[in-house]
Amino acid sequence: MNITAASSFSNMQIDTDRGHHHHSKPASNHNTAPQPAGDAVTLGGQSGNEVGVHKKWTFLHYGAGDNNLSSLIKSDVDEMERVGSDANTHVISMLDQASGDCKKYYITKDSTPGLKSPVVENMGSKVNMSDPKVLADFIAWGVKNYPSDNVAVILGSHGGGTMGAVADDRSNDFMSPQDLRKAFAEAEKMTGKKIDVLGFDCCLMANTEVAYELKDAASYIVASEESEGGAGWPYHNVLNDKSLEKLQQALASRLDISPEQFAKKIVGDANGVQDDLPTMSTIDTSKMEGLAKSIDGLAQAIMSSKDSKDALKSIARRTEDFNGFKDIGHFCEKIIKSTEIKDKGLKAEAQKVLDSLDSAVIANQSSYQYPNAHGLQMEIPSNGHMSQGYSGLQFAKDTHWDEAMVAMGRK
Repeated sequence: MNITAASSFSNMQIDTDRGHHHHSKPASNHNTAPQPAGDAVTLGGQSGNEVGVHKKWTFLHYGAGDNNLSSLIKSDVDEMERVGSDANTHVISMLDQASGDCKKYYITKDSTPGLKSPVVENMGSKVNMSDPKVLADFIAWGVKNYPSDNVAVILGSHGGGTMGAVADDRSNDFMSPQDLRKAFAEAEKMTGKKIDVLGFDCCLMANTEVAYELKDAASYIVASEESEGGAGWPYHNVLNDKSLEKLQQALASRLDISPEQFAKKIVGDANGVQDDLPTMSTIDTSKMEGLAKSIDGLAQAIMSSKDSKDALKSIARRTEDFNGFKDIGHFCEKIIKSTEIKDKGLKAEAQKVLDSLDSAVIANQSSYQYPNAHGLQMEIPSNGHMSQGYSGLQFAKDTHWDEAMVAMGRK
């Protein structure tokens, strides 16, 4: 099922993989979802839950599977059980399904099919995983009950770049980038702890505008420019068993793995499963402000350039494409190399963007199908039409990018 993501972004088609899942109303009403039950941890007599034990790492998997990815996201959690929690790591999943209840699991090691980990809390069937408060409460609950030196949050669901991520069909809802920012800000307010690594097991989330929106949410973001998964739906979780197992082995050998090292390592491990993860990158969010400033410089150069609009539109059409989003690095490279563009100031601004991009993207891998993937894509429409709601993004407010794209798209 191919659907048009937004009426004003007609060149962007999102598939039913981990891309933006269709819903009939905007992701704006989050007032009807029931609130998760406090900080209560109820085991129901099952063992294996190490609540209150301080470890080196806590992994919080937010499995928003109340959609057509339900069985796949459940399989992701089953995959985590191949490794499970150990003396150095807490692994927790909050898993919502298309049918049945939303449950929190403390992931323990088990190599047999099916979830065997203890259920820490049954939250019932009416949890809206697309409500930013539900995400914030889960993060705060996890940080409080499973303390550690470092925290990684993995979001597993549909993704759609500037449209956001995390689909909940029963609530007919989807989280915008602004909703995601609010969720992480609220969690940090409740805990006083910033997330170290934010991983998107969702399509199209290595997006410049999203990374800028979430620059204060986590120290590092790990995501894919492209859609995840292939024609045979061979999904592979960002927090895959190999990454987790290698981390645990290193910690057991008394090697401290920093958040930066782990975020880079996920990208390195993705290099071996390119059928499922054709692109993967790690973004240092502390560099996003500098990148945004350089892109703003490029935007102003585009608006002031008198003879380059047609050449720029042609370049935009030929830039490495990810379901309608375009690789910002490739766009800049083509501007610099273009013989049609004579504006030296424009080329100089494009080079500044490349330099800033190289600083912000600290790890990047892509398959042979995407030779021009530099780690971050964004909206670069050749027709001047930005997606619905783009002007509400912080990136749009802090730069002239949308104005530049409208100017570039004029005939």
